[in-house]
Amino acid sequence: MFYNKGRKFYSNYDTAVYNYFSIDAKQFINYIDIPLNLVYKIPLGGKTKFFLGGGPYLSFFYNGLEKKKHI
Repeated sequence: MFYNKGRKFYSNYDTAVYNYFSIDAKQFINYIDIPLNLVYKIPLGGKTKFFLGGGPYLSFFYNGLEKKKHI
């Protein structure tokens, strides 16, 4: 599974307190998840079945981006 998560951020500040007026920022990361699931089928009689599954997963960082601009 390939995931892309991130955000864009913009905020204004009071120039009496801070040396800059606003911040424009972007943060994005891309990563890959590989699930290692085990599934067990439990017969309950007739056509009724119950599935139970679970397990760990591996996650690999692919690339990322972070940009900040003070205006």
